[in-house]
Amino acid sequence: MFNNILDNYKYLIYTLFFIFLIPVAFLFYWCLESWVFRSYIKFTYYRRAKKLANEKNKQLVVVGDPYSGAGTTKFIQDTMRNIGHPLYECGDFTIDITGCPQCPNKTDKSLELALKDLSDNCCVLFVSGTLEYVDADMEEMIKDMNRVSGGDMFIVTVNDLTGHYLYNFNPLANDFTETLNNPFKQKSKRIIYKAPPNYDYFDYKDNPNYGN
Repeated sequence: MFNNILDNYKYLIYTLFFIFLIPVAFLFYWCLESWVFRSYIKFTYYRRAKKLANEKNKQLVVVGDPYSGAGTTKFIQDTMRNIGHPLYECGDFTIDITGCPQCPNKTDKSLELALKDLSDNCCVLFVSGTLEYVDADMEEMIKDMNRVSGGDMFIVTVNDLTGHYLYNFNPLANDFTETLNNPFKQKSKRIIYKAPPNYDYFDYKDNPNYGN
């Protein structure tokens, strides 16, 4: 009898199984990309950037407050710092509109403005997943990043779609209202596909509906 029930409803069971499997797979992918892969890239890129800055006797400029972030990002950063292995630190100078209150040398200027204050070939640049959210001309920022770093850049990009669609980026207040109301609206300014150090150029696409 049980086998007959399975035979009669097997297509319904398969359908329900796949409906359940899709969000589970999506959640698993998000956890891997956001919690594991991106965290590992931050960890390794920062140490490579710090090593290169020491070798070249240049300043290490960090873009993105290592003590800030939303949700799981901040949790992972705090956890790694508490066990003695921070994903990244303040460097010699930190740029973030939060003001980086726990970093000794910093600015609360937006990235495109802060770059203008830096001299040519003065630093190694480490960017922690922030370029996607800076509302400024990307080509102008690339020009200035190349100018101040002399090409010594380590850019952490946001590769998971959740970082672009399921989060309304606001470093000053964790407000998820827009995310819940518009889950299919891209919240980021741009998606970056390729960037240094893996490539010697940037490949990106701006969001034409940003701010609308």
